[in-house]
Amino acid sequence: MIYMDDNEAVRCLEKCESDLRRLIASAVVEGNYGAVVKVTSWARVIGGLLEDARTGDIASGDPEAGIEASLQQAALTKSRSGLPKKAQKGLRSKPRGYPKFFRAGG
Repeated sequence: MIYMDDNEAVRCLEKCESDLRRLIASAVVEGNYGAVVKVTSWARVIGGLLEDARTGDIASGDPEAGIEASLQQAALTKSRSGLPKKAQKGLRSKPRGYPKFFRAGG
């Protein structure tokens, strides 16, 4: 069995989260909002794992339970469209062509 320092694992997760944040910022600048949504969901899972590690939830119990809780939390923030709830607020239907006006009575 290989011995691993918990602090080293937490630092690895922190670096991963930081790198994902950098990628998200880059995707926003490029206007690649699909990538923003996808990578943000991954970052939320990593953030949940970090939170569990910092509060001792994983160390004190079953590691699978902490991971499962983080995945469930990430799933709860999505709706059927696959977008986080905050992203849905800004969605509007796109206009289809030039508006048409009709006169009443001929």
